[in-house]
Amino acid sequence: MNVSKNISLALAALAVVSTSFAQTAPAATASTGLLGQRYAEASFGLADAHGSSDNTYGLGLGVNLPVSPNVDLGFNYGYSWLNSGGLKLRDHALNATATGYTNYAGVKPFVGVGLGYQWAEAKFGPFKTSDDAATWGLGLGFEVAAGEITLTPSISYVDGFKSRDGGAFNYGIAASTWITKTLGGFADVSFSDVEGRGGQSWNYTVGVRVRF
Repeated sequence: MNVSKNISLALAALAVVSTSFAQTAPAATASTGLLGQRYAEASFGLADAHGSSDNTYGLGLGVNLPVSPNVDLGFNYGYSWLNSGGLKLRDHALNATATGYTNYAGVKPFVGVGLGYQWAEAKFGPFKTSDDAATWGLGLGFEVAAGEITLTPSISYVDGFKSRDGGAFNYGIAASTWITKTLGGFADVSFSDVEGRGGQSWNYTVGVRVRF
């Protein structure tokens, strides 16, 4: 795994995983929650890497589509960037997820599986390198209502099919609410840990959702 691929995995929790697993999914008639809801979303995120004074920023777009009473499909695109002195890093990620869930005593546990494709580019002065990889991910968590706010703790893991150094674990919690019948907002905090490289970061994401 080269530098660009390692960055790609480290950002997966911010740009893809937290959106796909922790926030993919709510019942169509419910005023709270996400699993079983049909919606589109847009997000902005910041990754604060351990041991670095430079932050990575990201934008995300996604859509969630219920396909059965207990299964949702999600499709997401994430773009992340980092500028540090003469170094410029750019990362793109496309991801598709399937999330299965159930309802138990007012709590909705879920399990998700995802497939994706990521490509990254690093520039330093006249030098440039790039990398791309197919990725896979697994995630689990649960959704619980706290009044008009829905909390979603989750754990997820993402890796490349050709990775030799290990992937990235992500531990997070999201809070979301529906402001109106169609408009909602959310915030997510997570911690990412890249295996084999010691890369760690705190990730913060905010965004809006529209039911349709």
